[in-house]
Amino acid sequence: MEKLKKESTIYLSIGSNLGDRFLNIQNAIELIEESIGSIVNCSSIYENPPIEFEAEELFYNCCLSLKTNLTIEELIIKTQAIENQIGRKKNIVSVYESRLIDIDIIYFDNLIYSSEKIIVPHVKLYERKFVLEPMKEIAMDLIDPKLNLSILELLEKCLDNSVLVKTTKSLKLKITQ
Repeated sequence: MEKLKKESTIYLSIGSNLGDRFLNIQNAIELIEESIGSIVNCSSIYENPPIEFEAEELFYNCCLSLKTNLTIEELIIKTQAIENQIGRKKNIVSVYESRLIDIDIIYFDNLIYSSEKIIVPHVKLYERKFVLEPMKEIAMDLIDPKLNLSILELLEKCLDNSVLVKTTKSLKLKITQ
C-alpha cells in the first residue's frame, strides 16, 4: 500500500516589478494552483519600492496560504519551474534585481529547515514589510517557529520603513477552505 503524503500548510510571497506586474502575479498564481496545491487565502496586492537594490520600477507583492502534499524540496523545484515558465532569468552576479516574477517560500508548516537550496522560515522575512504586511492580512496570529512571535508582533518590530500602497486590483482565485 502506498503511503499517503501529509498535507502541509505553506505561505508564499509573490512579487514582480517588470512588465505587466499584475498579470505576472496572476499567471504565477494560476500555475501554483495547477502544480503546487489549493489556495486557502490570498492577501491584497501591495505596491512598494525595491529593497536592497536600486530600480525605478516599483514592485507588486502579495502573499498566499496553500495546502499542499509536496515536500519542501519538491516545493522549491516547483516554484523555480514556475518562475522559469513566466520568464525569470536569474542573475549570477547579484541576488537582488528587477524581476518578472519572484516566488519565495515564507513558511512550510512549523518547520525550521535549512539546505543549500532554501532556508525556512525565509531568512529575510523579518526585515521585509512587503512580506509581513500581506502576511498580516491572511495570518495575523500565525506564530513564527523560529522567534515564537506572531506575524503582527514581527511587523511591529520590523525596521523596514518602506511605504506600501494597497492596490485595488483583484486576483482571480480558486479559494478552498
